[in-house]
Amino acid sequence: MGELKNIRVILIHVIAWIGVFTIPELLRPDMPGLQSKFISLHHILTFNLPLIGFFYLNAYFLIPKLLRNRPPYVYIISVLVIIICMVYADSLVKSGIPSPSRMRPPRGGHGEMRMFFTFPLLFMWAVSTSYRFFIDQLKTDRENKERENIHLKTELSFLRSQISPHFIFNILNSLVALSRKRPQQVEPVIIQLSDMMRYMLYENDERKVSVAREIEYLENYIDLQKLRFGDMVKVNFSVYNDAGNKMIEPMLLIPYIENAFKHGVGLINNPVIDIHLRAEGNELALTVQNRFNDNDQKDVSSGIGLKNVERRLKILYDKRHQLRLSKDEEWFKVDLKIELE
Repeated sequence: MGELKNIRVILIHVIAWIGVFTIPELLRPDMPGLQSKFISLHHILTFNLPLIGFFYLNAYFLIPKLLRNRPPYVYIISVLVIIICMVYADSLVKSGIPSPSRMRPPRGGHGEMRMFFTFPLLFMWAVSTSYRFFIDQLKTDRENKERENIHLKTELSFLRSQISPHFIFNILNSLVALSRKRPQQVEPVIIQLSDMMRYMLYENDERKVSVAREIEYLENYIDLQKLRFGDMVKVNFSVYNDAGNKMIEPMLLIPYIENAFKHGVGLINNPVIDIHLRAEGNELALTVQNRFNDNDQKDVSSGIGLKNVERRLKILYDKRHQLRLSKDEEWFKVDLKIELE
């Protein structure tokens, strides 16, 4: 009976029972003096309390212990035996104790009295059974949701862990290329890289980071790529941030920018990469487009990075994001909108 240990649940049960049994009494014709009080007390002791007891007996013992763990016929026979015993006991009590009905003209024999108590018992059995299945379903739904949350957290941690080696691999390639072309710029780039690594290794474990911090990381990455490729690619980058203290999942946007540099530079005529980010109020919009080589064997819209971020968007921003990937003969374009927290 763990459910009833909760004080709030107990109060709800008490209020419900008071309402169920008090309202019919209030609707009955008033009886004067002691007769009215005696009728109410007698009715509570011989009618209300047995029904309440049967409700909890069925909901918290018969169904959990017999229906769930024994053959169904054991439960059915037990319920029938209990109802028969309660009806018989009720008729004995009303026969042996002066009841309010004896203060009125007789309306029928013991058969009518037994039927009068049998139907409420059957109704209470139906209510208690429905109640038991209802709270069991609530418990099952809660447990399923908890398991789903644990699964999603585990999957999200795995997706985040994939970012680290993927990121390091790309950055090291950039650093090697830069050291060959402009070795004098390696030192400031390493300093800049250390800040990016700090963000990746430490702040990436945070549930959310500020939009400003995420943008700073993107700016560092784009600056590094500009140094790496120089005049080989034209990069158009614009950013507007008026999101205040809004938060975002860390390293959520970088895969699209990485993908643009991966597929937008190389055996391409007049390579161009356009990156436009706007964060205002509760919305962040990112547009990334790049020219690509149609003969490239690798699909510009595939890869671990993009699949990773799409899954993260599904987990974290399921109904709060819009993602559109489009490709024509020359351009690959990403349009992403996120509702910020």
